Amino acid sequence: MMPRKGFEKVKCDEARPECLRCRTSARVCGGYRAPPPGSFSWDSLLRIRPSTIPGAVANNAELRGLDFFRCIVAPALTNPLGNSFWKRTVCQLAVQEPATRYAVLAIGSLYQQFDLSSDDPPTSNEYHLAVCYYNKALRQVATSEHLDAETILQISILFICIEFLRGNAIAAIEHCRHGIHILDSIEQTSPDTSAIIHHLSIFPFFFGATPSHFPALRITKYPSNHLHDLPRAVETLDCLMSESTRLVRAFDPYRLGTIDMAELPCLLKTTQHKLGRDLDTWYTKFSTLIQNSKSNNETRGLLRILEMRWNVCKIWVHIASHQDETFCDTFRDEFKRKLTRLATGRPLTGHPSHPIYALNAYLNI
Repeated sequence: MMPRKGFEKVKCDEARPECLRCRTSARVCGGYRAPPPGSFSWDSLLRIRPSTIPGAVANNAELRGLDFFRCIVAPALTNPLGNSFWKRTVCQLAVQEPATRYAVLAIGSLYQQFDLSSDDPPTSNEYHLAVCYYNKALRQVATSEHLDAETILQISILFICIEFLRGNAIAAIEHCRHGIHILDSIEQTSPDTSAIIHHLSIFPFFFGATPSHFPALRITKYPSNHLHDLPRAVETLDCLMSESTRLVRAFDPYRLGTIDMAELPCLLKTTQHKLGRDLDTWYTKFSTLIQNSKSNNETRGLLRILEMRWNVCKIWVHIASHQDETFCDTFRDEFKRKLTRLATGRPLTGHPSHPIYALNAYLNI
């Protein structure tokens, strides 16, 4: 509809903020009616505003990479029980910190290259671009003078993710070792960050790490009076699972016959019994949490996964000191029953030997 110009019959050309005909003919423009409070004009809506994308982003390819991470990769890596590290902490830090931004771009480039039907590592130009981003992130961390300990800890988690996607378990273990040392040196860190480090402390023992060469968690979070919620249950079980894998590796020389069982330290047996009691305590409090909480089908599937992980820990603790390999058969029927129950829960996607499957297993639930 044509704007009203007052009582003079001059056709308005709708120029903003004043009519061009009025200005060129030296007339006083009546102007436009003021918009009602709370409304916006097209001019204000179309006006360019400051972007939330970091100004140091060099090109559209980097913008697309950040968007791909935010929309695809971060949700895929996010713990279904609510850990917001990937979707909130990392995305916010990528805007502020160049090292995080380059690491995020490297993760996105590596993640999108995998064909889940193939076990072959990516060989495209995108892979080499990811390595370039990774090197830039490493250089930023090495040369920056303003990074605090928690930021470096969070970047270490991203580096672990990168090395997993590259299939380099040894480098991932080194970054994890570095992350645990940083966590031990910080008085307080965000719950989401510490929860992921506790979870990541499990995987090195599956790739050859030994208790004598890999640091233990200084602050372990076992159940106190009760488990408040599922994320708390997950984190405490992660700590117990880390201790269980560590115990198995500590018993390896004795169980495999490298060292005589007669030389087994009493402290190791004491640790085994204490860990078994801690696992029993966790399950008792976990059962109370289940009874007092409302759950849907997805949550019930997650609860079954947690119960299965607890059962695996119990088996590990029991068999750690047994040299007889057939002792595992004692737990076969119970394990099979729980595995059948778990089959109706949420499966992990991908092939078990594929890096993305391993990444989801170690960075997710």
